[in-house]
Amino acid sequence: MDIQHLTLSVINKEIEYLFYRIKSMYINQLQKEKFRKGMYPICNLTDWKALYKENNLAIGKVWFTMYSSLDEIKQYREEYLIAMGLAFQWFEKCKNLYYVYLYNLEKGTTISLEMALCIKKILGYNIDEDYEDIVLRKTNLLGWDKTDFKLFYNHLKNI
Repeated sequence: MDIQHLTLSVINKEIEYLFYRIKSMYINQLQKEKFRKGMYPICNLTDWKALYKENNLAIGKVWFTMYSSLDEIKQYREEYLIAMGLAFQWFEKCKNLYYVYLYNLEKGTTISLEMALCIKKILGYNIDEDYEDIVLRKTNLLGWDKTDFKLFYNHLKNI
């Protein structure tokens, strides 16, 4: 068996639809990008270390253990219960869309930043200031392409 990797995802159909609608308006104009169809979670958790750190817990062995049989998993029962408790707490926090908005801003990937703008728009806020702050913060980072983000923003602000 391989080392396990669990991703938590939060789905919100209204925000997902808005995101999908905006992307589909301009994605065909971009040569370099392919737009995949399917679900777009409003946020994902892949770095479990942050949850453990936030709760002052040692990360344990379950995240770095390779198993040769399913029976070996039983010895980590308590660690799995802790992990599921942390996951439940994270999902509870995600019921608050403003938390999800801040979470996406902190994550800072292009899709999470676009999703943050969608959430802010759905919550009824003006997204202009957020856009300017994000661009200012990200402009000097290598590998960040402002073009796609600007296209997304321009389409979103006009809806």
